[in-house]
Amino acid sequence: MKQASHSDEVVEAREILEGLLEALRRERLSLAKLDVDSLVQVNDEKQMFFEQLAVVSPALTKPQRELRSLAIRVRAEAHANAALLRDTAAATAETLGLHMGDETYDRRARRRMSRTFMAGRAA
Repeated sequence: MKQASHSDEVVEAREILEGLLEALRRERLSLAKLDVDSLVQVNDEKQMFFEQLAVVSPALTKPQRELRSLAIRVRAEAHANAALLRDTAAATAETLGLHMGDETYDRRARRRMSRTFMAGRAA
């Protein structure tokens, strides 16, 4: 079996990050359309990219400017999607008459929001 060279790993990491960036762009479009089926599919793709990146990244021994720049773009896109998702969830909850309460943590340290029905609110 041929040992991958450092440049091969950089190329592979770049391809993974570019794929992740494209998946995040599709996610934003799916959020805008409230297309749940597409969101599930994109989420599966993102998970696959994260798993691939976890395998490749330890082999990258020194920072690569091109990868850093691409990773910053991926992070920005992910933050934008998270903000869009929060706004969409809040607007949907308000439309349905749900009050999004304070965030809490469950026993596995996952963030949870309490939800209560706002009595007297017309849907």
